[in-house]
Amino acid sequence: MSNPLLKRFRRKSHKVALVLAGGAARAIAHIGVLKVLEREKIPFDLIVGSSMGSIIGAAYSLDKNLQKTEKMALRTSFRDIMDVSFPKLAISRGEKLRQMVEKIVQGRSFNDLKIPLAVVATDIGNGKTMIYQSGDLTQAITASCSIPIIYNPVKVGNRLIVDGGIKNTVPVAVAKELGATFTIASNVGFCVRNFTPSNIFQILMQFYQIQGQALSDYQTMDADIAINSELGEIDQMAFGRAKECIKRGEEAAERTLGRLKKRVLQKLKKKILRRSKSKLN
Repeated sequence: MSNPLLKRFRRKSHKVALVLAGGAARAIAHIGVLKVLEREKIPFDLIVGSSMGSIIGAAYSLDKNLQKTEKMALRTSFRDIMDVSFPKLAISRGEKLRQMVEKIVQGRSFNDLKIPLAVVATDIGNGKTMIYQSGDLTQAITASCSIPIIYNPVKVGNRLIVDGGIKNTVPVAVAKELGATFTIASNVGFCVRNFTPSNIFQILMQFYQIQGQALSDYQTMDADIAINSELGEIDQMAFGRAKECIKRGEEAAERTLGRLKKRVLQKLKKKILRRSKSKLN
């Protein structure tokens, strides 16, 4: 079934995309960013979400109710998304993760979204970026959040699909590929600590954080506007610090607001000017 929202998006000459980065608990900061954008009536025509960014994007796009999304985030703990079962390819089968996504989606589909959403994931078999804008919404989001080794890959047809963040932690390039002419990236970064690792697990985690931070910095550079939440040493599993993440997301959006309004206004003026010229011709 074709999605009328997507058809409308494709017809627009000026398309604003809000890009929501992955980051597990750190990505809860997106709620704070959305609060400011909504309050200031900053328009966007598309949400592109990777990993936890796709969960926040879907929750907002389905209900347009930030209070509900915030309550969900504040009630979520690490135990709500992690079940240790040791299947063949990971630590967890991802059942609890899927159940959490199902609670948000409630059987709805991409066609029920109030704002078009692109869910970004990765084919672990060949490294290809997978972009979902139709099909099973719950499955797409679960796949986008399935961190390799932690969660079992999600089988979609003949493909094994995993976390979008391993390749597109801040999927600005995906937004542009989909036709966005202006991109606002909400970047939550990674938890790189200043310490001396004392065991193999700490070295592995620090390696993951350093590599992820480098990728998110690089990909954020391509955005027209970057909203960088300063989350310090709040790690990806710190769901108990959701309230702090939301506050820091709000603060980051407030810091960027003047520049964002100026850029959006410039784009709108150019759009009006183009329309006026086309009418005269």
